[in-house]
Amino acid sequence: MEFKQITECVEAEIKRARKLFPENVMQVQAMNEEVGEFNKALLENWYGKDSDADVFKEGIQAIAMIYRVLLEGDPAFKYKPDTDLYIKYPIERDKNDIDAATDILSNMLSDINQPTFVKNDGNKIIAYSPSPLGIDDTHFQGFDLEINIIVDIKKYLEIKLSYASECLGRQLMGYESIVSAVGHDQEKLIVYLKRGVSIHDKVDIPSLFQNYTVVQKVIGEDIFPAAGVTPDQHWTKGTGLTTDRNDPDLHVKKDNGQYKKHIVTENTGTYIRPIRTKYIHDTCGVETVMGEDIAKTYAKDPTFYGSTFCVGTKCKDYFPVGEFKWSDTEDRVGS
Repeated sequence: MEFKQITECVEAEIKRARKLFPENVMQVQAMNEEVGEFNKALLENWYGKDSDADVFKEGIQAIAMIYRVLLEGDPAFKYKPDTDLYIKYPIERDKNDIDAATDILSNMLSDINQPTFVKNDGNKIIAYSPSPLGIDDTHFQGFDLEINIIVDIKKYLEIKLSYASECLGRQLMGYESIVSAVGHDQEKLIVYLKRGVSIHDKVDIPSLFQNYTVVQKVIGEDIFPAAGVTPDQHWTKGTGLTTDRNDPDLHVKKDNGQYKKHIVTENTGTYIRPIRTKYIHDTCGVETVMGEDIAKTYAKDPTFYGSTFCVGTKCKDYFPVGEFKWSDTEDRVGS
């Protein structure tokens, strides 16, 4: 058994427990009970009354409750969860690992209600914020740290919604069976549910997003919005490119099912993901190759596209990026 297999089980148990008991009251009492059940299962296993599976199950439940106490606290106790506790914990961190340093800064600025966005371009860590950030740079020595203060209100809202959309997508990873993609328009977050999902299958939105308007739509019930998640963004040979969202050719289809033009970002910016040109559609298993300009746009902004084209004979249409994975990894397109 591998460590990651245990953590996967713990994450699943935490999601299940939060649905049954969403509040953090009496968590320490529940934790002690689960640890006691784990000890009991070990003893019963010794005497042949409980199976190894029983021990494993009780152990996972005990770990999950310890996680919840550390993450959420218990109002009956003084302990308060704080990201600074993670920062101060004596972990041997690689000083040359810029991704680890980026994650640390992102955790330090993890309040979802603030439009703070952190990334790196391989050489420096870049943070966007609406106001100056008081950052202790002790953990970032050896890295260039760039702070961008957002002044323009439109850019402020765009980054806020884009970051919230990315965070919500991670929060809903347990709903892959019904959720195709998470995106946004200029005002709200949008959860796109898979075809055939009924109104009763809609997901529970975490309380972290209570300050956002979040709507859930079944794919096909209406057209994708013009901003945030669009079905008309893909390029292959013989298809034009544009940076103008108002270009009329973005909405004109050719005989092969693709739009005459596809939107890309300006030829500026830094890459936060590898440049990858091949992906596979879950539905048909067919691999599609896209052009370099589209690939570069994905590499600069993984959430820029909400849908992409499948060249499979039975598909030949645009589908949510959540239905595709990159050919060379198990990573989802758009993540």
